[in-house]
Amino acid sequence: MTLGLSLGIYSLFVEITNILKLFPLLAQTQYEIELLNLTNTQKQKVRLVSLQMSSQLNQAQDLIKYQQTLISQTPSSTPPVEANKQECEGEKILSALICPGDELNAQENQLYELINQYRLQKGLSSIPLSPSLNRVANRHLQDLQSNEKLYNRNGRDWRFGWSDCPYDGNNPSTFSCMWAAPQRLKTAYSGKGYELLCGGKGKITPQEALRCWQKSNSNHNVILNGGEWQNYQWNAIGIAIDKGYANLWFGQEFDRTTQTSNPPKPLPRPGRIW
Repeated sequence: MTLGLSLGIYSLFVEITNILKLFPLLAQTQYEIELLNLTNTQKQKVRLVSLQMSSQLNQAQDLIKYQQTLISQTPSSTPPVEANKQECEGEKILSALICPGDELNAQENQLYELINQYRLQKGLSSIPLSPSLNRVANRHLQDLQSNEKLYNRNGRDWRFGWSDCPYDGNNPSTFSCMWAAPQRLKTAYSGKGYELLCGGKGKITPQEALRCWQKSNSNHNVILNGGEWQNYQWNAIGIAIDKGYANLWFGQEFDRTTQTSNPPKPLPRPGRIW
């Protein structure tokens, strides 16, 4: 329904309401006339007028209800609440509740399907999608590209860190920078997060991302639970693709925001990723 029609309905509603305000006065006048010493014929005429007024009142009330229903069904001109890009820039990327890209797009869904198809071909189960780890994956790519100047580049594999948390593949004391990312971003995910990252400049497709990880023995083992990852069972995965980067996050606990009742598996011995 258009705004003009809605205003027209509202105007009609106001007019009818004003008319109804006169009915009590007319009713009172009719009552006072009946109190007079009128002839029977005159009284009958007054009663007839009263019945007609009562019928018109009921019709008017029904019309008002109908108009109110139409007004209540008029679509709001206010757009739905969406992620505010201005609230997801710079350091706010790490604290904003909702940011563009937190939900999977078509490319990311395709990569998710490719990962699970590859695991099924190898006799492994599919991995449930985690909204919380999707959020971590998206925020890391946004942080890496928007806040790269804030990264500490002195450590090995420094890109696995964050602008507020340096990572060094040679220093185990920094591994929690990756593992505790879901909690630092205040997601609902309670377990550790393990990350795979591929890409750089340009663009990357889902197929290219999977081939990138397949070429790396350590990354390949993470996806297929091979080598030192054979005792790990992935029950959650998050995915993000942005410009030239593709990002995977794995976790052993189930995401509480998904509709699963399976209990989380106990954590096995710690292991390195890279």
